[in-house]
This record gives sequence, structure tokens and C-alpha cells, in this order.
Amino acid sequence: MSKIPQSERLYDLSKLRHMAGDDNAFVVRMVKMFLEQTPESLAQIDQNFKAGNLAQVRTISHKMKPSIDFMGIESLKNEIRQIEALADEGDPNNALPPLLKQLNAIALQVCEQLKLEL
Repeated sequence: MSKIPQSERLYDLSKLRHMAGDDNAFVVRMVKMFLEQTPESLAQIDQNFKAGNLAQVRTISHKMKPSIDFMGIESLKNEIRQIEALADEGDPNNALPPLLKQLNAIALQVCEQLKLEL
């Protein structure tokens, strides 16, 4: 796993690798699980946001936090927490749309980069 230069990666698996010890198979399993779950979670967030179901947006974003943290996606660590908080508050200032767009774009880019690494 290292076809994309470190400086261009939107993720950093060092925390995950540290947690896994020398178990590279565990790291690969976690990456594959991220690749399976992330597009589905993003679609669910989008559907629920469009339906006005912010409670579900909050729930799904809350579930995504550990994955974002363990995959070392620094550019989304604060954003996923903001999305969760704003959804919980009912998005009083209509700040969710740009955050959701950023989440979607970066998370899908990370998925593409990870696929190249496997």
C-alpha cells in the first residue's frame, strides 16, 4: 500500500496500522470495510438531508466519525463533527449543504485513492 505519494494522500493509515500492530490483513480488512460502507453512508446522508430528516443525518454522521478518525482523514475530522452538531441543532443557519458537499467530495476521493492502494 503506497502507490500514491504521502503528500498527495487525503488519508493517513498510521493510526490504524499502529492499532493493528503487525497485522496487515487487519488494515486491509478495515480499508475494505471503509470502501464498502462510505458510499452507502454518504448516499443515506444525502437522502435524509433532502427529506428533512436531520436526526438520521446526525446518526449516520456520528457513525462515520470513527472511520474518518482511523483512516486519518484530517480534512474531514472537524467537518463530520460540525455536521453531526448542526444536524442535532436543526441546522439553524443552513450551514449543512456546503459541509455535506465537502464531506461527499473528499470521502469519495479518499475511496478512489484507497482503491489504488489495495
